[in-house]
Amino acid sequence: MRILLSSVAIVCCVSGSAYAQDFQKGLVAYKTGDYVTAHQEWRALAEQGKAAAQLHIGDMYRHGQGVPQDYEKASSWYRKAAEQGNADAQYNLGERHYEGLGAVQSFREAAIWYRKAAEQGHAEAQTGLAYMYKHGEGIPEDEKEAVHWYRKAAAQGNAYAQGSLGIMYADGHGVAQNNVLAYMWFGIAFENGWRTGGFLRTSISRKMSQEAIKKAKAMVRGCMSGGYTNCGN
Repeated sequence: MRILLSSVAIVCCVSGSAYAQDFQKGLVAYKTGDYVTAHQEWRALAEQGKAAAQLHIGDMYRHGQGVPQDYEKASSWYRKAAEQGNADAQYNLGERHYEGLGAVQSFREAAIWYRKAAEQGHAEAQTGLAYMYKHGEGIPEDEKEAVHWYRKAAAQGNAYAQGSLGIMYADGHGVAQNNVLAYMWFGIAFENGWRTGGFLRTSISRKMSQEAIKKAKAMVRGCMSGGYTNCGN
């Protein structure tokens, strides 16, 4: 029995090492723009059921890299990886269903796959799920749930989620209306590249006292320097 177990362990290790080497070959080729080679390396692994390779093959079909662009094939490969629990693939499949590109347009299906990825901590999926809760797309409208998921994505630095959280505070949707927190999140979103945050920050500031603005600016610094763990909520 010990000999058998040792043999199995050796085979597993060799197999895992071979997979890593082949995957790396594909990655190197992809980064240098040799999409045909990347596709060949990853396709073989994808057909063996390797989720990461399936995800990349899906991406290549989606963008037409090394293969003709084909949204249906992209969705098919995303689904294979998503069903194995790959969060990126789950999010991408959710997008395909949301947009109706390569998959049946269905907000309900989009929400299902967004949720699976969101529960694994995928920030973009958390943002997408929050948006769907806010607008009642495929799931019952629930502004508190929208805030819940926006907050999770915002804590990971997602600028769109941060700006959206600012809007929720500005409008008092799902949370108590609070101009200071709205200003703070607009400011943070702007600093992280969401340009609309600058406009919204200026707009909300017209409703605030100088003292409130000063407080909000200090909160921006505190929230960002603390890794979004000390954000006044």
